[in-house]
Amino acid sequence: MPKTKNTQNTTVSFWNSVKTKLIAVMMIICIVPMAISLTISTENSVAQAVKDAQEKGLQRAQIVENEFQTIFLQNVRVMEAISHSREIKDFILDSDHKDLDRIQQYLITLNEHLGDGNDIIVEEASGQQLVRTSGTLVNVADREFFQEALTGKEVISDVLISKSTGLKVVILAIPIKDLENNKVIGVVQKSYDLSFLHEFLAGTVDEAAKEESFILDREGNLIAHSGYELKPEDEAPNYSKLPFFSDQKTEGNYITQFEGKKSLMGFQKEEQTGWIVVSAVDYNKTIASAKRSANLTVVIGIIMLIIAIGISLTMANSFTKPLHLLNACMSLLAVGSFRQIEQYTGRKDEFGEIIRNTNSVIDKLSGIIQNIKNSTAAVNNSSEDVAETANQISQASESVATAVQDISSGAAQQASEIDEVTENVNRISEANQKVQSNTQTLTSLASDMQKESSVSSENLTSLQHSSEKMSESILQIAEKVGATSVAVENINSKVEEIASIANQTNLLSLNASIEAARAGEAGRGFAVVAEEISTLADNSKNLASVIRSEMDILLSKSSSAVEMSDAVRKENERQQDIISSTVQSVKDMIDDISSTAASARSIETEVDGCINANGVVSNAMSSLSSVSQENAGSAENTGASVEELFATATTLAESADALKEISDQLNHEMAFFR
Repeated sequence: MPKTKNTQNTTVSFWNSVKTKLIAVMMIICIVPMAISLTISTENSVAQAVKDAQEKGLQRAQIVENEFQTIFLQNVRVMEAISHSREIKDFILDSDHKDLDRIQQYLITLNEHLGDGNDIIVEEASGQQLVRTSGTLVNVADREFFQEALTGKEVISDVLISKSTGLKVVILAIPIKDLENNKVIGVVQKSYDLSFLHEFLAGTVDEAAKEESFILDREGNLIAHSGYELKPEDEAPNYSKLPFFSDQKTEGNYITQFEGKKSLMGFQKEEQTGWIVVSAVDYNKTIASAKRSANLTVVIGIIMLIIAIGISLTMANSFTKPLHLLNACMSLLAVGSFRQIEQYTGRKDEFGEIIRNTNSVIDKLSGIIQNIKNSTAAVNNSSEDVAETANQISQASESVATAVQDISSGAAQQASEIDEVTENVNRISEANQKVQSNTQTLTSLASDMQKESSVSSENLTSLQHSSEKMSESILQIAEKVGATSVAVENINSKVEEIASIANQTNLLSLNASIEAARAGEAGRGFAVVAEEISTLADNSKNLASVIRSEMDILLSKSSSAVEMSDAVRKENERQQDIISSTVQSVKDMIDDISSTAASARSIETEVDGCINANGVVSNAMSSLSSVSQENAGSAENTGASVEELFATATTLAESADALKEISDQLNHEMAFFR
């Protein structure tokens, strides 16, 4: 039998094609989630990078502020010790200043202990400098910081040009009061060269990461910058228009334009001096890694999309090619050509089963049509023989022609009608068998669907239990993280106590140094011990500051962890609601599948009854055909015994001619099938 080969001839448009729709659906399923996830991932990466940079900038500003405050407080304590020194007060009140060398050496010793290289200066109430660790004595009566110190206040000056060195400096001035009348008799000051602050800030930044730190005074003027050193002749830039300058908060973050580029800034205001410590980093440099990560994700997504296109095209072809073959086979059958499908007969899925069943039907139909063609040819030959014999007999049997003609004509007509009924009954039987086969297939599929749905229901129920357990675990994690936060706060309180003890120890050490210096050579050993105690106190305070900073970071991370665990718990609860709804939907679907299976079994039972009834009708028609044939034989026997055999033979000849015409017509109709 001819085989149907793969062909793509179809009248279905490209957009209405099943293949196009399958590919479109799979592409939408791949593209939409991928686009959403890429967008969310990119935004989250950039936001997290900015957040991390802001936290780092604020922490760096806080560290700079803490270190600067430590240095400042240490200098303030030394200066206060000098202002309270009885020897210094006696030196100022002594108009001859006989102890100048000893006082200068005392100041030099204290200045070496501070180790910053800046001068300590003592002035009398007239503004004339009496003694300094180095440099030329000048009069500072016109200086604003000196005039304010004479009112009894401790003063930090703005940036100014030193009269003795010509450098840009910031001055700490502390009044010296007479204990008897509490009157200001002089001022002790310490000059800070801004190059010292520049070196200090430069050590706190990573230039490769485009980080920079700077300090502004109370008016917004630049005091020192990590990237460059201010020269005496340079005018200090003013940054009072930056948003954080007018902010009432003591610390925070801003994203703003700075020196022609977008920057992330963290600021910390120093309470005692009113100065602002600022840490800045290039915004584009900060988010560059996040953008690179997002671009890499996009490339991976495109590759996955190309793979998905290939997979969807392969799957669509596996579905549509068998359909094209079935369409071609049915098209040939519609024009009377029996062609079996030679491809995909070995497939184990539904398409393979459909193709094998189609080939079986075509094979059976082809056999039936061929048998009809053979029978028609045999009838045509027999009718010709009967006509010839009847013509020979008619010459001698005219007397019985009329009677035999009536009997023969009726028997032939009855036989023809019985044959047609028998053929229709056979067709009904074949149709019932096909319905029975399809019903059995439907019953089997419904049973399989019922089993698979039950398994899915059990899996969803298990997933629901697992989700509930995970919610309990999330709650336990949140409780543990909360306990960690409490422990961190307790540690912070202990660190504050350590820092306080270190400050007190440092003050005692300073007083001891002063007393040792006053004792002269006899107190030199005690001064060394006091200096070591001061060093240990400073180290203790610095270490306490570092611990406090780390504990603050840990506390912040713990709070974030609690918030994240709460968000995860809420999302898990929402998933539990969805799973519960899905479990109920699957249970409803199982009930519907059970009803479908029951209906299919009922149909199968009814079809069995139809097949049995059709068999009874077919047997009855076969018996009736036998009776009809016996009647025709009796008519022939009667015609042979009748004297007027001629008339009977003539009638038989006419019947044979009519049968030949019917046979020719049937042959013409059977020519439709090739």
